[in-house]
Amino acid sequence: MGVTEKEEKYFSCCFIALLVFGLMLLGVCMVSRDFWRIYWAGASIAVGLFVIAAIVFGVYTCFKKPVKYVKIEDSLIVLADGRNEYAKHGAVQSVCFFADDEKLKDGEFAGLPIERVLLPEKLEKIPSYTFANCEKLADISIPATVTEIGEYAFAGCRALKSITIPAAVAKTGEYAFCGCTGLEKVELPNGLEAISFGTFAKCNRCITLVFDCEESVWKEKCAAYKTWGLTDACKVQFSDWGEPKTIKAWLEGESQ
Repeated sequence: MGVTEKEEKYFSCCFIALLVFGLMLLGVCMVSRDFWRIYWAGASIAVGLFVIAAIVFGVYTCFKKPVKYVKIEDSLIVLADGRNEYAKHGAVQSVCFFADDEKLKDGEFAGLPIERVLLPEKLEKIPSYTFANCEKLADISIPATVTEIGEYAFAGCRALKSITIPAAVAKTGEYAFCGCTGLEKVELPNGLEAISFGTFAKCNRCITLVFDCEESVWKEKCAAYKTWGLTDACKVQFSDWGEPKTIKAWLEGESQ
């Protein structure tokens, strides 16, 4: 884990003070007439080790990339390295990134108590398990640059109520939103070609999928809705509809 800018300054000052103090003690030992006596020799060795330890610590502190952060109300928003380390200790409720951050790691925030995430604008992929089991996550917007959402990416995000899939995403990852029991609405782009197996498994049984296209585009594909994890009570809505309909009734041609 990195250190904050304040911590870096503090550690650097301590390092300098320890180094000066250690050198002073070592100098006193060296000029003493009793230097070769056993107790002075022992003191010299001890001081030498102390100075070496201070040097090692100082070098580590200076070269360790700092974590930069800002405060927004009562939430600590961490930028760049170390963001998940802070979150593990419950210090982070919100997370955002530097503008030039472009990548996330598999499972990077999995299981952390974060409530809000501001993803980098240049992000292209949300890897597998990135936010899996972030049960408090309720506020996140996927950037338009994202082209891929990995398997189990948002699985278990129970507080998530709505999500919009970017236009560049052609296919959702398997079980991407599995277990999102609070999910009520998912907006799907016109360019989406397929919904993978189990994408919405164990979600809200009354979830509504809003497609940004006419119903004719998905009429045949929606026949496999149960493989997506949807129930008969789930609803769909298309751009040429006024109101959503239950998916089963729509496919069977029943009136609402």
